[in-house]
Amino acid sequence: MEIRKIAIAIDGSPLSVASMDQAVNMACRINSDVDLIFIEDVNLKKIANFNHIKMISPFSSSNKSIIKDKELSDVFKSQKIRINNAINYAFKGKNLKHEFLSSEGVVEKEIVKLSKSSDLLVMAWAGWKTANYYFSSPYIQGQSQLNFPVLSKISLSLRAKEILLKKSVSTLVLIEALPKNSETLMYFDGSEDSMNTLKYVMKNVSKMLDYDDLPYESENETIPLNIVVDNASLDKLKYELKAYNKSANLIKVDKLCFDDLKSYIKKTKAKLFVSSYKAFKNLSDGIDIISDVPVSFMLVKNND
Repeated sequence: MEIRKIAIAIDGSPLSVASMDQAVNMACRINSDVDLIFIEDVNLKKIANFNHIKMISPFSSSNKSIIKDKELSDVFKSQKIRINNAINYAFKGKNLKHEFLSSEGVVEKEIVKLSKSSDLLVMAWAGWKTANYYFSSPYIQGQSQLNFPVLSKISLSLRAKEILLKKSVSTLVLIEALPKNSETLMYFDGSEDSMNTLKYVMKNVSKMLDYDDLPYESENETIPLNIVVDNASLDKLKYELKAYNKSANLIKVDKLCFDDLKSYIKKTKAKLFVSSYKAFKNLSDGIDIISDVPVSFMLVKNND
């Protein structure tokens, strides 16, 4: 379950560039290769010549009619230039093997197809409700740093949800930057999938967030890893943690429900939620996002 390659979906927007910066830093910590994926949306090209369609700039509220397909092609070219500039900045001074993959088609299908050879897909997540969270991206401002509000979503967009439901690779969805030693909450239900997800956390996530450098055995130090576990699976979890020589804050419950999980995320101030696809699907009655708790999340794909 080692992460040897990370795929990053990027469209040139400030949010996707900031998530790329985050993912590249994580890749440096685990020394993985990186694929950067940009898709020219074929559906946009199909509607480009309709007179009633308006184009809104990603950087202003002004809009104008898209007159010809060529104009949209120019927009895609401009996006690629911004993306390449951002990539050059993000990888400057970093000895990471990376490749820019560009394709044309239905965005969801192309992202799934191009990320199949990767071990982790990273996506930015934006939507309707403004949250008080900030990314930092030195490239975007062109000076030192730029902080801008991140949009969190009341419900997952159909596009992101479509990608998640494919479950082709483990997926990390970012709504904000994850600093080193960020609080993480994991759900452990005692299943084989949860056992593999715990292994994934210990082997990969701990390195991505620099947990490996923390003195876990010191009682005076805050342990950033929180695990929600039902009482029936508690002994199994303790045994596994002992085998990894790691500690965690254990939140013991008789039976976990979706509303309880949301309250634990708030209580622990977790910035990242980690679960296996199956455990999360069973818990939330289908892949759905935690609506009123802005949190980045990682769903781990185990062998079915």
